[in-house]
Amino acid sequence: MKAVHLLAACFVLLAVFLVGCNRDAGKPSKDKEHKDHKDEKAKDHAKDGDHKDHKGEKKGDGHAHKPAAHGGKVVSVGTDSYHAEVVFEKDGHLKFYTLGKDESKSISVETQTVKAHAKAEGGDKSHEMELKPEPQKDDAKGKTSLFVGKLPAEVIGKKVTVTIVGLKMEGETFRVEFSSEGGDHKDHKDKKEHKDHKKEQTKGGHSSEDEIKEARAKLTDADRKLVDAQEWCVVMTDNRLGEMGVPFKVMVKDQPVFVCCKGCQRKALADAEATLKKVDEFKAKVKTQPPRKSAVKVGDKVPDFSITTLDGKSVKLSELQKDETRTKKGIVVLSYWCATCHSCRHVEGALGKLAKDYAGEAAVIALDANADDTTQAVAAFVKKNGLTMPVAFDPNGQTADVFGIKKTTTTVVIDGNGVLRYCGQLKQKGGASAEGALKAVLAGNEVAVKTTPHNG
Repeated sequence: MKAVHLLAACFVLLAVFLVGCNRDAGKPSKDKEHKDHKDEKAKDHAKDGDHKDHKGEKKGDGHAHKPAAHGGKVVSVGTDSYHAEVVFEKDGHLKFYTLGKDESKSISVETQTVKAHAKAEGGDKSHEMELKPEPQKDDAKGKTSLFVGKLPAEVIGKKVTVTIVGLKMEGETFRVEFSSEGGDHKDHKDKKEHKDHKKEQTKGGHSSEDEIKEARAKLTDADRKLVDAQEWCVVMTDNRLGEMGVPFKVMVKDQPVFVCCKGCQRKALADAEATLKKVDEFKAKVKTQPPRKSAVKVGDKVPDFSITTLDGKSVKLSELQKDETRTKKGIVVLSYWCATCHSCRHVEGALGKLAKDYAGEAAVIALDANADDTTQAVAAFVKKNGLTMPVAFDPNGQTADVFGIKKTTTTVVIDGNGVLRYCGQLKQKGGASAEGALKAVLAGNEVAVKTTPHNG
């Protein structure tokens, strides 16, 4: 029995945390969270001393998990209505397979880009990431049973806790938390299983300002003022209120406090003093920040902003427009790109050609707005790969916020009057392109297709 108890304690420490987030209050709650094992391991050990190993037997979440099909580990989603298999790989890729109540069977869910936060054990900062849908051959159109993401460089190889927020499964929304062991990431076994990411975002998956405003507009006037004053979720502190939809209100010591999703309510209530202190900190921070502006729309005047060249010089948009060696008519084309984005590898040739073909007529620039990149690293990447397009840097992503851009390969065309004429993909198969918009602007014509989806 002692051996069994010792084995159980080990599995409790390795347990995966999962929390459902159900926005429909009329349905059975799916947002009950597994408690912190550091606080609960003694209790869990006493209750579940017969927890066994992974081979079809009992696990620390109180029920049996079957062997994982892809060599990862199976975790519960919500109150055991769904499951997922998570696979951490040595190169930092993370795979998330969606499974049904019968965890041996995959289920297809709607295609979506899922935001997540990764935090290394002992670290004090969480890093944003995304999981992209990679539909498998048996998935129906518009459905996927696999999501793939890349861990931020700061946490690769370490024991990390990943929190997925806003995962939609069959009409319900979940928050899922799970952890890995440092150094046990799996190698690639099947190249077909490990496709390159088809989509990469520009800067962490933030919702646009307009989307956040739309979510907050559904609140009462009184609650909206409180949300604007608080700004961030007290639990998922990287999340602005409204990023995951309409914020949830919870009363903490008779004081209204807002969280980003229903799954955060319990944690907000767990330590009332800490929660209220965090609210006060956020309110003080909001007072020191300038007011946020909505993204510029096609047809609007673009506010002047600065970007940084790879040699470290700051250049304003207005200065680019006046540089006749780059553009005789003041036309600027910015294509959002980064050195670590897989989808960007497919546009570098087209970008280089566009810059060459329109040299002197339009300033065509690949703009890296990835917070994890540095000018030195990007310059080295450009040199190593022999890239020919001009590259500039926007490490804070301020220009992406100006246009409401969240994904790389999105391109904007700004005319000589500083007006945004096109915002969309660099190139689409058989459809509109940034070059088509550029030709129209150069000819003094109206752009036929002014926007396309920001697909990445």
